[in-house]
Amino acid sequence: MKPRRVAAAIFLAVGVGVNGAQAGPFGEIEALLSRNDFGKAISLAHKVSDGEAKELTKWIEDNFDNLIPPFGYELANRRYKDDPTAALRWFYISDLRARYDAMRCKDATSRQLIDVMKRELAGDLLKSLSSHLKDIPAAAKDALNWDKDRKPTYASWWVCTHGMDYVTAAMNKRPLTEKDMLIPDSDWDKAREDVRASFNRFVEKVKEMPK
Repeated sequence: MKPRRVAAAIFLAVGVGVNGAQAGPFGEIEALLSRNDFGKAISLAHKVSDGEAKELTKWIEDNFDNLIPPFGYELANRRYKDDPTAALRWFYISDLRARYDAMRCKDATSRQLIDVMKRELAGDLLKSLSSHLKDIPAAAKDALNWDKDRKPTYASWWVCTHGMDYVTAAMNKRPLTEKDMLIPDSDWDKAREDVRASFNRFVEKVKEMPK
């Protein structure tokens, strides 16, 4: 198994959220998130049957600001069959947030998880992106505009728990704190600006591609 796939498997199987679980149709997932069991929570959502897909996608949309970005990848993949436009929008919103979260981790090794999670959770959509090149710029721009002034409440350090620093500390029974994992708050605005600038460059590059 390739290292990156091993990373995804570890994240999905173990995990390390949303504070304060609430009663609801997906109470078990909410309970896991309340304990910051990120991997187990997203793994459980990924296993939800097609028969419950509509309920799951609505739940994710209704709670989007409280859920870590991998839930958005899951949402996008499930929406793709019926509404490709909406799927692309949710995908890029989730990717924008995931990349910003990753850039706030002190440990750069954490960042590889983002691409792995996209492949694991939004594989169907990713395989078809080349057939939606004309739609991608609008979806990505919409993601930038939608997310601009929103205030997510999920634990921004979720992706940092994948880094080697976190794993090593856990093995040594010296768990890292949020402060240990994240860059100083004073650097967050620049990280966000850098990610958004990268997204804008991506939009312009896609526009230049032959359709």
